[in-house]
Amino acid sequence: FYIDALLADKHRQEQTLRVPHHGLQSERFNAALAERNARMEGVGQPEWAHACDECEHILVPREGATDQTWKRLSACVMDGVTIGHPHCNKWRCTESLSNLHDRFCPSHSDLQYICAIDNCDNRVTPGFRTCGLPNHRHFETQKRQEGQAFLTLKRRLQKHAAAALRKKKKSTPRVKTSLTRKWTHNDQLLVRPCGVIIGRKAFFDSEGPANALAFLISTFPPHFPNSKPSYIFYDNNCNLLSHIFASGEKHLEGIGMPVHVFHASTKHSDTDDFCQRYCNPAAFPELYDPVTKEWKFNTSICEQTNVWYGKFLPVVREMTALHYNFFLDEMVVIYNDYKVKTLEKRGLKPRLIPVEELLAPR
Repeated sequence: FYIDALLADKHRQEQTLRVPHHGLQSERFNAALAERNARMEGVGQPEWAHACDECEHILVPREGATDQTWKRLSACVMDGVTIGHPHCNKWRCTESLSNLHDRFCPSHSDLQYICAIDNCDNRVTPGFRTCGLPNHRHFETQKRQEGQAFLTLKRRLQKHAAAALRKKKKSTPRVKTSLTRKWTHNDQLLVRPCGVIIGRKAFFDSEGPANALAFLISTFPPHFPNSKPSYIFYDNNCNLLSHIFASGEKHLEGIGMPVHVFHASTKHSDTDDFCQRYCNPAAFPELYDPVTKEWKFNTSICEQTNVWYGKFLPVVREMTALHYNFFLDEMVVIYNDYKVKTLEKRGLKPRLIPVEELLAPR
């Protein structure tokens, strides 16, 4: 698979695939895989500059309006899907593991000798991943026993009888540990309303506004000012936009940032003044067609795409970061090829925006 995908990639680039003649077979292609992965980040997807009649609309000015300029409206939808690969337990560390079964990367390997309970700096006791403190040792022992069949069956037996009692008990704070391996938090996708995926990124520790903003800037970089869409739909746009205002970031100015139509009507409070003022889709009347009484863009496309993308979870869960990113980038390439052919059959004129137009000032 990897060799075939690399050859196809080099064919698109009109280049020759070159790998070492010596060394372990399992490592000979690693440099080529890493180079392709780096190129795929940001604007690397072949369909990154995609446009078609379903994800772009021409806004014709109303008769008698002061501004008679015709405007082209484009949109993108962002969402996360729960899927990931093992990574270092150190917060915000993105270094690859030397072995899939390690809890820490080479740079933080010394942390395996420190107690796995968060904020404890004691050395571990041989044979354990925690220190000698009774409550820390009890926590580790309890976690080990939870996987045993007896406790599993016992919990099932007591489940219904204890349900009412559990509701009355106060919830205990969650203990953060590095007892086991850690997986990346999610993959973030940017999808055109027609279904073409223009970007993906693995988020390591959270789907927070800072990570989302960095992903958007890398996908619509400053050196391609006209690559930015007219609108970016995201279910957490109110928090993202609040973060943008607080950080003073100016690159995304001029882009409308409404919440997904479904989320806006079901999951966002009517009393949230900031959300209603800046992120309510109804605040952008050009997005709604009063004649057909339908929204012009399919803002649920990411949820639909996530159903397909999430099916790769059991396939990639035990992959290295190198192979994980290469595999999913290649799946996106194949998926986009299929989508473009479908759009052609539907007469929606899929195309790539010329580089000269992307470089033009917005």
